[in-house]
Amino acid sequence: MEALKRLTREILQSRASWRYLVVLLVGFTIDVSLAWVTHTVFHLDLVLAAAFGFLVAMTVSYFAHEFWTFKHQDSAVSAMRVAKFIAASGVTLATRLILVWLSAPLQTLPSGALLRLLFAFAGSLVVGYLVNRLVVFRR
Repeated sequence: MEALKRLTREILQSRASWRYLVVLLVGFTIDVSLAWVTHTVFHLDLVLAAAFGFLVAMTVSYFAHEFWTFKHQDSAVSAMRVAKFIAASGVTLATRLILVWLSAPLQTLPSGALLRLLFAFAGSLVVGYLVNRLVVFRR
């Protein structure tokens, strides 16, 4: 429990955490907007639309994290970090898609599809931050 408190305190005091939040908000806008538009306008299945929005936002986020969020004197496109980022994004995407699938009962509510996307985004957010901070961009 103490380790969790220490990690929470470190996250809240870290400049990288606040930058991560900015990148997250930009990524969120790209992600959910593309998913929502491809689902409602182009009638793409919601799970596929969520995957599409996620993949576009993931690409933008990698470069933002590499050169801004977790900027380091050695920041450069690194094949190893790209591979780790893709793996971390795969874990995050799997979390997202499972949560979209599990939230199917929300579909009957007004704006049910949007609620499902937001629910899945929130759950995968926690997974994504922890994996990126502790594994991908750990220096």
